[in-house]
Amino acid sequence: MIEVYGKRAATVAREDARAAALAGQAEKAKSWIRVLGTIQRQQAGKV
Repeated sequence: MIEVYGKRAATVAREDARAAALAGQAEKAKSWIRVLGTIQRQQAGKV
C-alpha cells in the first residue's frame, strides 16, 4: 500500500477505516486501523 500511495498511504487507510465504520463494518474498520498502525510505524522509522 505504501508503494502505491506513498506519503498518502496513512490518509487513504484512515479514510477507508472511517468509511467502513460508518457503513457498520466493524471488522473491516479494525483491519484498516491495523494497516494504519503499520504504516505509521514504518513512516516514523523513516524520520
